Parts: sequence; structure tokens; C-alpha cells
Amino acid sequence: MVGRDALNEDGIVICGNLLVSNEDKGQIGVPIPILRRRIAQSRHYYEAIDMLVKSPRGASGNYLIAHRDGVAIDFEVSPGNAFAVYPERGLLTHSNHFQSPVAQMKGVATYYTGDSLYRDFRARQLLEPKIGSITVDDIKAALRDHFGYPRAICRHPHDYPGQEPTMTISSQIFDPQNGIIHIAPGQPCQSDYMRVTLPGDDARQQIAPRGEMPARRGNAI
Repeated sequence: MVGRDALNEDGIVICGNLLVSNEDKGQIGVPIPILRRRIAQSRHYYEAIDMLVKSPRGASGNYLIAHRDGVAIDFEVSPGNAFAVYPERGLLTHSNHFQSPVAQMKGVATYYTGDSLYRDFRARQLLEPKIGSITVDDIKAALRDHFGYPRAICRHPHDYPGQEPTMTISSQIFDPQNGIIHIAPGQPCQSDYMRVTLPGDDARQQIAPRGEMPARRGNAI
């Protein structure tokens, strides 16, 4: 699972989350972790998108593909379809249900949990008033939010009748323009974020505060 979410040296970010559709019937296709890693190794933005939409997919999933020049598009995909979701006023939030009106009209989106319907809305509610001046600290605060606890954005262990329990095991904020990932292990309300930087910028690494470590050299982190 290492490398599902990544930032590479060409400024491409890939991250995403679980989606389930009525097309998920055990088809043969590229496993999601491998597909996301292939996207992370793309050198061009169009190549990253092509890697997703042209590959045979065996399962549904949500893929946010962004670029350091300020473009971010969310792709809700099923084995047979790909739906693009674009930011509104520069802000895009997502949880574990299909948001594309086309996907909803086609009837692809037939499964979701109740908390999914408010988590992405809650994130937008927290960040939308700050559009144009959103900071990393604003995003940290949103990711630490406990509305709907324990099934909140910052998710805590709890009984989940009929389903396996889930919890937040890490929190990540990508800054592709500066080649930085902010990472908090476990629930972010209980952990500090540390910065991991891309290799190749000695000046940036030299000014990193004590306790922050640069990433090992490679195509992506």
C-alpha cells in the first residue's frame, strides 16, 4: 500500500479514496494500488490522466490528480466509466460517494454510508469562507474536525454494526508547488504534522526545521 498517495518530481499529485458502484462485479483489471503508483510515475499531466482512464479497471475508485501549476481534477471511476469532477471556485472536497451528476443519473452510484454525505460537505463548509487565502493550517484544522464523531473527517475507532470498523490511520497534505508533503501519523487530532520534501532542492532541505527529514531520492514520494 506504500505509495498509493504520492507527489512526484514533475509536480503531479495522486490521492483518492474508496468508491463502490453497481459495476463492481469482480472483473479482472489493474489493481488500484498499482494503477495509482503508475499515475505517480507519470511525467506529464495528460499521461497521468490517460493512465487512469485508458487502463482496464476491475474496481471503482476515486482519484484526485493534481499538478503544481494549479490544476486539480477528481475522477470518479467504475470498471466501465470515468466521471470528471472539477473544483468550484478553486475548492474541491470529496468523500466516499459519487458526486458527478452524470454518475448519479446513470445509476452507477448505489452504495454509500451516511457519514460520507456530510464529511465532504463539512470540509467545504470549513474551507469555503477562506477561498483565496486558504493556508496549510486551515487544511490541518479541517482534517482534525470532529463533527459527527466518531465517524468524522478525523475518524476514531468505533463499533460499526454490519461492517468492518474503520479509522483514520494517517493524514496527508500535499503542496506540489513547493515539493512538500505534510504527514501526521494516526488521527491528526493526536499527532503533529511533519514535512517531507522532494529531493533535489538542497536549499529547501537546508532550511527545513529540525526534526523534519527530506525524502529519499526517487521518482515520487
